[in-house]
Amino acid sequence: KKCLDYWIPLIIKISKKINKKIYLNLNCGDGEKSNFLSMNSNQNKNLIPDLYSFDASKKINKKLAFSSFEQFSKTWLDKQDKIYWRGSTTGNSYKSLKELNSLKRIEICKKFRDTKGMDIKISRIIQNNINKSKIKEYLIKERIFGKEVSENKFINYKYYPDIPGNSLAWGTITKYLTGSLIFKPDNDQKLYYYKLLKPWSHYIPVNNDFSDLEEKLIWSQDNITQSIEIAYSGYIIILKYLENIDHHFINASLEFLENNELYAK
Repeated sequence: KKCLDYWIPLIIKISKKINKKIYLNLNCGDGEKSNFLSMNSNQNKNLIPDLYSFDASKKINKKLAFSSFEQFSKTWLDKQDKIYWRGSTTGNSYKSLKELNSLKRIEICKKFRDTKGMDIKISRIIQNNINKSKIKEYLIKERIFGKEVSENKFINYKYYPDIPGNSLAWGTITKYLTGSLIFKPDNDQKLYYYKLLKPWSHYIPVNNDFSDLEEKLIWSQDNITQSIEIAYSGYIIILKYLENIDHHFINASLEFLENNELYAK
């Protein structure tokens, strides 16, 4: 329903703009579908802005907007010098603790639980086919469970790792807006805005298994000027994307219509 609330007014705009009846195939689900416009894809085509991006575009907080690089830099330097992440047990449905441990997010939490300057924990248990209390007890024992926090909590930290779940971490879009420096792998699955981003310009690239995350954190801490510039560039390009998200949706839809000849005869 939320997707349709965003899409329908824009589809009407498209039809009026070209003055034709059109046929658009849109996928509301998580994942791509052949010959449909989708919110994520491993082929990096037929993509439209995702639901999280639309939500973020309607909630751009003017109080958090930075009027200049100098203001951004001062705010960033005041943040805690730490990677901070909270997330859910997504990745696959699991029927045992053994299957739970195979999730990438669990592996990453365990890998860095004793690493200085990192606070990476699971805060929500989902997609489980075993007792939730048993899972929580296990996560606490392994020292990788943290309480769920509001979005405002992330504002206080300099760094954020874009750790995928079932396919992608769609909520990372909001971390760019709060000025976090993003550590991002080259995911097989793509979101629309990924094509706007360049490694070392808008984010710090890391290996898909995050094995070099500590190394990249140390690099950032040793190269503060470059880190601030990258974080600021990421903030600016995402802000512009969200301010013009209707335009991006319309252009992607027009290209899809043209390529698939979905105009009324």
